[in-house]
Amino acid sequence: MKSLSLLSVTSLILGSAAIASAQAPGFTLNAVTFDENGKGTYQQNNNPSAILSFTIGPSGVLTYSLPFAMTPGDVLINDSPAGVAPDIGDLLRFTANNTVEFYSASGPNDPPDALADQAPFPTRDSFSANAFTVNEVGSEGSNGIFYVPAAGQPGYNSKVTVTTYGVISDAPIPEAASSVSLGLLLMLGGLVVVARRRKAV
Repeated sequence: MKSLSLLSVTSLILGSAAIASAQAPGFTLNAVTFDENGKGTYQQNNNPSAILSFTIGPSGVLTYSLPFAMTPGDVLINDSPAGVAPDIGDLLRFTANNTVEFYSASGPNDPPDALADQAPFPTRDSFSANAFTVNEVGSEGSNGIFYVPAAGQPGYNSKVTVTTYGVISDAPIPEAASSVSLGLLLMLGGLVVVARRRKAV
């Protein structure tokens, strides 16, 4: 299956933003992309992109710092096939400190080989009351999510029109961390439609 780099994902998101911006004066897009190994970028509209800084917290959790405030809560990433009971394999925890913590579950068939695999995975009884589940797309080894939060959902920023998150959730080695599945990219085609609908509300 074809794959594109993290930079290509960001470029495609911002290209869609440019189209939407031309048709909707005042349109503002925050585009965030990151993976399991500390590689992330942030860009607003056509401004130059910036590298997201990250730290490894006391418990070993991979934590990205975002340059804007957002609604706290958990994004639960379901990596089960469609029609199968949800199996939460990754978790994004947006905090009131403008950070997002990236937890990735590991096991016998999925060894802890990425930075996000090192911290203990949160138990279900510790999930935030403000939780939203997103289905993972793509083939094993090159998969992730594209997430556009609505008002009140985790990661939402009320100061801009739309905030998008492109997350690569299966990146076992640094070289693979820059790849994302074609399936994920196909979802990006809906960004302009989403942006128009949000602007019209």
